[in-house]
Amino acid sequence: MKKMRKFLSAALAAVISSSMLLSASPVSVSAADGPDPVVVVSLGDSYSSGEGIPPFYNQSMPIEQRVVDLDWVAHRSEDSWPSQIVIPGVSGTMKDYDQKDADKQGSGACRWYFTAVSGAETKHFDKEEQEKAGKDNDGNWNIYKKKESGGGYWYVESLKMPLQLSVFNDIPEGTVDFVTMSVGGNDVNFVDIVTTCAKASTHIHFINDDNKKIKQKMNELWANFDDSSKTTDTKRNIKRVYKAVAEKAGPQATVIVAGYPKLFDKTGKGFLISEEEATIVNNNVVKFNGKLQSLVEECRKEGYNMYFVDVVDEFEGHEAYTHSKKKSEDGQWINHIMLGAEPQDLSDKAGVSAYSMHPNEYGAKHYAKRVNEEIAALGTLSGKVVKAEDRTTPIKNANVTIYKDGSKYTTAKTNEYGQYQLRLPEGDYKVEITAEGYLDFEAYASITRQTVNYMETFLLIDGTEEGTGTAKGTVLDGLTGRGVADVSLTIRKGWNTPDSNTVVKTLKTNSDGTYSVDLPYGNYTVYASKDGYIATSFNIISKKTLTSGQNGTISSAVLGDGYRMILTWGEYPEDLDSHVRGLTSDGYTFHVYFNDMYAYDGNAKLCDLDVDDVTSYGPETITLQPTSTSAYYYYVYKYYGTQGTVASSGAKIKVYKGDSLIRTFNVPTNLGDGDYWNVFAIKNGQLIVRNTITDYAETSYAD
Repeated sequence: MKKMRKFLSAALAAVISSSMLLSASPVSVSAADGPDPVVVVSLGDSYSSGEGIPPFYNQSMPIEQRVVDLDWVAHRSEDSWPSQIVIPGVSGTMKDYDQKDADKQGSGACRWYFTAVSGAETKHFDKEEQEKAGKDNDGNWNIYKKKESGGGYWYVESLKMPLQLSVFNDIPEGTVDFVTMSVGGNDVNFVDIVTTCAKASTHIHFINDDNKKIKQKMNELWANFDDSSKTTDTKRNIKRVYKAVAEKAGPQATVIVAGYPKLFDKTGKGFLISEEEATIVNNNVVKFNGKLQSLVEECRKEGYNMYFVDVVDEFEGHEAYTHSKKKSEDGQWINHIMLGAEPQDLSDKAGVSAYSMHPNEYGAKHYAKRVNEEIAALGTLSGKVVKAEDRTTPIKNANVTIYKDGSKYTTAKTNEYGQYQLRLPEGDYKVEITAEGYLDFEAYASITRQTVNYMETFLLIDGTEEGTGTAKGTVLDGLTGRGVADVSLTIRKGWNTPDSNTVVKTLKTNSDGTYSVDLPYGNYTVYASKDGYIATSFNIISKKTLTSGQNGTISSAVLGDGYRMILTWGEYPEDLDSHVRGLTSDGYTFHVYFNDMYAYDGNAKLCDLDVDDVTSYGPETITLQPTSTSAYYYYVYKYYGTQGTVASSGAKIKVYKGDSLIRTFNVPTNLGDGDYWNVFAIKNGQLIVRNTITDYAETSYAD
């Protein structure tokens, strides 16, 4: 019945296709709404706000408006390093997507929320609104600005900034992708330390007091840092804020914590700064960064997707007072101590400008460079955890623990849909899944920078008891769909297990390609090999009840520069179809699928649907021999099935080129329930990965 339905549909499609071919029109370009926008939030203190780098937002306002404008009072610079963040796949920088700009709100590929405030401490993130006015004439945040006419000063009696975490109240839950921040420098009073260095003649001070005053301040800093009996326990406060930010952003977000550069040229060089002072301050900045990095690593191991960016080496040789205070790409990237007020300081009566000891525009550029390098180095691990019994019921709050080089790296939990997502640096990882009432699950994954690695859906086995189950299946020839005899099978514990791991069992397929093996309850990788075929692997499970239908595919080599795509899936939906669309060398459309199973370019066979499966599992195979430099689009369509979706199908695609398996794709489980899986295009010998699930075929992105 299914085959007849497909035949009738094919006949109708053929009539339509014939009328289209009469015009011999080039391939059409389909419209696309595009993916959800990338959401980036930038929090932090003056090093993130861009203190010292005018223009600040709204500084061109009349003075009476400027002194009560939160963006200007926060000293958020238009050229701050967060404004220069680049997200792979998004054109431009964050400055192009600022949500304070009415023309950029709610549309486009990205949304950026910038809420860093100069002078912010940890308490200003989640506990206490930050005062920016109303204090004494000599203290912080008093806004005295000369009137533009009539003489006298504008004095703002009271002005407070909202809690920085309140920005997340304006962002839909679960949509934040990245958070950047710097925090802690004000908690340890680096400003006071620098002020101490600047007061009077520090060279004479050092001769007379033998560095006692500056050393005393450093001793106080570290005494407060670890003293949990005090409310000034800086370490506890910083970690609290790290975790609060990560929790507000959501488990899908990656938090980037930036450290601080050394402040002074190592020889001092300034009239106000001695070599001894520079050495003490710089060494303690490095020590402080080490503490911050350790806190970030603690948070990551506790399940927060967080990374630390060290900028010390990037700024080496460009600290304040280097190159005779020359501000340039080759000179200093941190402002030296600037006596007197600068035009945009919050107070015209300031004895020392707030710009002092903050990165200038060159420093912001190199801060952004390091953060962008960190973001670009990350890849994404994504997948789903379900019950093995029915292969569909999601398991909520399963623990996903990631190991790197034998050590615990980070953790996560599955959401209500059984889904998880982590951003990880490029490399190889071990993944362990644990959940109450289920056997532990083990898998291995490789992460490539700027790439999403969608894992095969993990199948957790009910119960905790040990025992032996039977796994059965068939190893099928991807080119014919028939079983292959005498295939050597080598079995190792875990999914995607490296071939260096211990072998559990070996066997060969029967004359019809079937196999049957008894294994302790758990999950396993089966390596399949036979002369004349490309070695490959597939994953199986063993549980108390029989686990049949656990098939694998094996492929012979592809001739020349050809590609072979082998699609397999689960029981539902019953019928998934493979499609390839593109242009012949003379610019005309071809479309290979069940209705038109092959295409020629002149006398050469260009594309062939080798196997069309209509009754679940697959394989469904297409071989492509490129003949032009145009793009060839490969996608999967849910043709029929009253149960299941493309996303829940467990679909897997193995891509072969020549005598090698070059790529494996697992269907994304978190991109919606559309009927089209747009997998990749092939152009000029390269795979251009799309990996979207939509309600239409995407056939233009590689052009």
